[in-house]
Amino acid sequence: FYLSKNADGSHNQIDVPDDFGRRWYGKTLPDNPQQYYQPIQQGILYNDCSNEARFNKFMSRLRQPDREGIGYNDNLKTIDQPTHTGISNNFYNLMRNKYPEIKENYPSLKNLTTEQINNLYCQGIYKPYRIKEIKNDDVADHVFDIFVNHSYKTAVPVIQQGVNSIKPNTVLQDGQWGSKTINALNGFDEKETNQLNNSIATQRIKAAKGTEYEKRTVFRAKTFIK
Repeated sequence: FYLSKNADGSHNQIDVPDDFGRRWYGKTLPDNPQQYYQPIQQGILYNDCSNEARFNKFMSRLRQPDREGIGYNDNLKTIDQPTHTGISNNFYNLMRNKYPEIKENYPSLKNLTTEQINNLYCQGIYKPYRIKEIKNDDVADHVFDIFVNHSYKTAVPVIQQGVNSIKPNTVLQDGQWGSKTINALNGFDEKETNQLNNSIATQRIKAAKGTEYEKRTVFRAKTFIK
């Protein structure tokens, strides 16, 4: 990608991600694309959620004591694996295997920085599950929290059942996350979102019934009930 042409005929060249055109089509380029993509050039996976107010708000809520809290925990009497601000050891290793930049620059779960934790949530949950596309903030925050707190095979049915319990047959309960389920969530107007969140929270509680996570899930799900 050539940024500009110099007086001597040479070009200033920068490396940008494959999705550069899709991300900036029809938009004003940042004043300094070279600086914007500098972390990628240095081999550091850039947290492109960091400038999004909504993501930062969700992360702030996630750090509250009634959700994940803050800090490293390896007390296996209370949890099944070490975690850091909700980042489980399994999720951490999955992200390290997926992204060489993370493997190189995030060497220890225990010593993750605040920015690194944010980036793991950005790359591992917020972006792949398309949280940004959910219009209502409260619903988006709830869905984000579900994917943080539950496995994929639990999270998606919980959300789909929550939708259909209010509006039957709105979405196919196929356990697949994508545009159809996101559109179903966006089909609720502002007056219905509390009802939707309450319904999803109820499904979370049902899914955890009889498991070792029941008490914690009930406590957490109730934070979304209004």
